[in-house]
Amino acid sequence: MTKSLCKVFLVTLFISVYLFQIGFSEIEAGTQSIKGLIDGIMAASGKEEKNEYLRLLKKDTPQTKEEKDLLIDLLKEEDADVKCVAMELLGKLKEKRATKKIIRNLKDKSDKVKITAATVLGEIGDERAIDALLEDSELMVLEFGQCPVAKMGAAALPKLADLAGRKSILGLLPKQDKKSRRSRKAATCIGQIRDEKAVPTLMKLLKEDDEEVKLGAIEALASMKVKEAEPEFEKMLNQKYKDEFIPRRIIRTLAFSNSEKYVPKIYKMMDKEPSLKFGMARLLGELKEKTAVEKLEKLINDEDEFVRHAAAVALWRITGKVYKHKKGSFEESWDIDWIRRINDELERFRLELNDIEKHRASGRMNEQVYKFYKEHHTEEKFKKYNLENLRKAAQKEGALLEYNNIDEVLGEIKKNPGKYSW
Repeated sequence: MTKSLCKVFLVTLFISVYLFQIGFSEIEAGTQSIKGLIDGIMAASGKEEKNEYLRLLKKDTPQTKEEKDLLIDLLKEEDADVKCVAMELLGKLKEKRATKKIIRNLKDKSDKVKITAATVLGEIGDERAIDALLEDSELMVLEFGQCPVAKMGAAALPKLADLAGRKSILGLLPKQDKKSRRSRKAATCIGQIRDEKAVPTLMKLLKEDDEEVKLGAIEALASMKVKEAEPEFEKMLNQKYKDEFIPRRIIRTLAFSNSEKYVPKIYKMMDKEPSLKFGMARLLGELKEKTAVEKLEKLINDEDEFVRHAAAVALWRITGKVYKHKKGSFEESWDIDWIRRINDELERFRLELNDIEKHRASGRMNEQVYKFYKEHHTEEKFKKYNLENLRKAAQKEGALLEYNNIDEVLGEIKKNPGKYSW
């Protein structure tokens, strides 16, 4: 096999490993140095090869000053993807030595680089970034509707409270439809402000017609437990709405910000309005509210299949126990779809193993590569990383609650193979 053909094969091999997401990337990342990965990025002959090295780099954690310096040096590269990955890693490390160079990237021609730079500056929390972010409103709201400040990390957002007092964040936004992306981004930014100096402005925003902005103000005020805002919250909860989704969003925002005060309100809403039982049961589960167990146990036998399912999922999240209940057609089909996905992943993996054996038998794979691949590309590791993660993802979505591990799911597939084939 020629050197060029060998290189193409190895690159293809790395890509296939990533596509099957078996956790091999984590193993491989641990065997390569930061310098080696960066050298690979710089020497990559194509976009796919470069992207594989970037994905490996993102999974690594620089330890030494020399490794961090190598990442800082990448900030001057022209390639937007390279700069963004380097900034993300430096943001996780809260590397203040990189602040000045990241600030320069706020002026980059790429919107992706601008947004990443603003986000990372928030994660680092260096005060030197504040003036750079506020000096130009175009950095706050880009033409296509993103608001980088809204995506900044919580470490820097409180320092922007003064902005809310001097100039409403809404003042940076042009007139827009209520459901626009800009409103949602502004609401995210407003909702994370945690400074008493911003309270007067936040109170005014409670009167806004824009639902997204109003919810952002509710989140900020509720999390700070501002007493003067509580009468306004009461009015909102007692108001009649054409769309029941609105009071659900309001109580959700309040409960996550101050559960002790607003969980009793959830119970009252459930008793008063049966149509809210489903949404409120889900919310109690997300809050992991232990006082809700008795109330949720009563909903396990509700006539509505969606309420029964929401109650069962909530109880599982709160207690860790699986409550038996009559499953509806939706829940049964949801479980079957997830098991089919797991079965499909396993079948594709086994086909991949067969292909490896064929490559070896035909002489297209040498013994060293074959041995390395077989060592890391095993069915046990595939179960542990891919399939187990799929089971956990299913449970996060409220499916497969009765399965304690991936072996139990595979046992079900073995008993009913035809049922779980697409």
